[in-house]
Amino acid sequence: AIEVGASSPAMRRFTQRVRTWFGIDASHANAMALDAAGAVRAVSSLFSINTGALPATERLLATAEERLVAHQLDQDRQTDQLQTANADLEAQVRTDPLTGVYSRRALEQTLAVRLEAARATGRTVSVLFIDANKFKQVNDTHGHLAGDALLKHIATLLKTNTREESVVGRYGGDEFVIVLPNCDADDARLVGDRILDAIQTSPCPAGNGWPMLQPSVSIGLATAPPSDECDASELLDRADASMYDAKSVAGRIDRAA
Repeated sequence: AIEVGASSPAMRRFTQRVRTWFGIDASHANAMALDAAGAVRAVSSLFSINTGALPATERLLATAEERLVAHQLDQDRQTDQLQTANADLEAQVRTDPLTGVYSRRALEQTLAVRLEAARATGRTVSVLFIDANKFKQVNDTHGHLAGDALLKHIATLLKTNTREESVVGRYGGDEFVIVLPNCDADDARLVGDRILDAIQTSPCPAGNGWPMLQPSVSIGLATAPPSDECDASELLDRADASMYDAKSVAGRIDRAA
């Protein structure tokens, strides 16, 4: 007969794991073990099968413990896979798939957070709104692959010519935005000048079916000091409007009034 002793080492391990993983107390765990032993006898009797000597208590409990461990490991594996999938999905939502910079949604959310933090600490946030000049002409003349290559080239130059705490994002089509925390209008203009110089002196390499391309951009600038209660959308609109003013003169940075 199977003796299920509550004081045996295997039974103590069994009840502890069942309580930790499933919230089942020791008395119910003991009852489960007794039920299992009874089920073995009942099945053997029902089919008139000589199952031989029934397993010792320690072996029965060890088998149950092994299965519980396997179940928990499987649950942990599924949890890890789900967390990895969620992280991958979040990264896809936050990143523009073509250029690798922030997506528009992530950019707007980040700007809203930076504005709130800046007001709380008495600091200034500036935004550069950047548009690739004559981008449609590049697409029409050399094809969309050439246009994609040009956008990726511009995005790389934007990232390499801004500070680590700055946020570079693709706003849509041929438009990019740079969020500059703790940066007033004068400092933001210096960043814009550095970007203009880098773009004007760094042509996009030729590709399979198109020649070397010379990028050109127009930049609008808008600033929100701590006293400015504008939200992210309004600040972006200001920078966008000043960018269109800048388009009248190539290589110009225009500041929103």
